[in-house]
Amino acid sequence: MKIAVLLVITMVIGCAQQKAKDKQSSKPARVTSPATRPIPRAGTTQTIMRAKLAASQKIIEAVVMQDFKRVRQHAMQLNTLSQSTDFQIHRTLEYVRFSTEFNNVTKDMADHAKQENIHLVALDQMQMTMTCVKCHSYMHSEGLVELDKLDLTIPTALLNQPNQ
Repeated sequence: MKIAVLLVITMVIGCAQQKAKDKQSSKPARVTSPATRPIPRAGTTQTIMRAKLAASQKIIEAVVMQDFKRVRQHAMQLNTLSQSTDFQIHRTLEYVRFSTEFNNVTKDMADHAKQENIHLVALDQMQMTMTCVKCHSYMHSEGLVELDKLDLTIPTALLNQPNQ
């Protein structure tokens, strides 16, 4: 079951990346203004993204196992990571909207896990994934990041952290 869920998420992200590539190839490259250009961070953004991806995968596992304590733990971890000042890398209204949506859904997920409501937790997990896909598609289509150049390989240490 875990593999099936991970496969579906991988397919959704792959489709979004392909759609973004198709869209990008059909329009001229966009030059960003200084107000929207990414703030350089020496690898910090990718480090946070790797941690977010690892926590997201742990949430999927915890949802399938109905381990509400771990869902809550990783949802709060995602919320904390996304609010890091090192991760607030763009100054566009759209980016702020996606970031706010992500923060809200991770808070909701933690609350629903505390209530042990598996159906709302599962809906929150899907909404969180869609928020990620929409934000990544936006970032790519606006020329703020090149998805094919991101290295989101999750270090084994992040994947093998003991679940508490």
